[in-house]
Amino acid sequence: MEYRIEYARGKCRNYATNRKDLLEWLSILKDEVITDIRKVYKNGVEDSVLEKYQKYIKNSPAPADQSK
Repeated sequence: MEYRIEYARGKCRNYATNRKDLLEWLSILKDEVITDIRKVYKNGVEDSVLEKYQKYIKNSPAPADQSK
C-alpha cells in the first residue's frame, strides 16, 4: 500500500510508501495546496484519505459546505 499526494491543482504528485513517509511529505509540501491524498492498495483500488490527514496540512483548501 502507498499514498499518492496531489498538489498544484492536480499537476504534481508525490508518493509515500507508508504513513510516516506521508507525514514527512506533508511537512515538506507545507507551502503547496494539497488537493487530494489517496491511499493506493496493492490491487489498484484507491480511496481518498484527505479528510483524515487534513489536520497535518497547513495550506489546505476549505472544505465545501455540505449543509445546504
